[in-house]
Amino acid sequence: MRQEGFLAHMGYHVGAGGAPVRERHRILDQCYSHRVPEHVENAASWGAPNSFQRVQKMLRTLDGLAENFRRNDPERYADAIADYEEDRHYLLAKHLPLGKRLPW
Repeated sequence: MRQEGFLAHMGYHVGAGGAPVRERHRILDQCYSHRVPEHVENAASWGAPNSFQRVQKMLRTLDGLAENFRRNDPERYADAIADYEEDRHYLLAKHLPLGKRLPW
């Protein structure tokens, strides 16, 4: 049985059936600042709360989810892709430490 991912565990969902933007951003803020439960898939890879490693993992996760939709059916998932992109910009603006650069 596949384990639940951290963002989904916290209630983060995008697209037509997903949460409105303010709710998604509130959830992302909580994902950034809260401990990852051990039962969550790849819990250790998320790093410590409020860390550069955490924001990098969150950004990579959003990028990967958006890319999966782009490869699968970009027209069908246009709303979800747009939400992921908007949320990525939010994370960069709010949680990327000043002077830090992403390695990709």
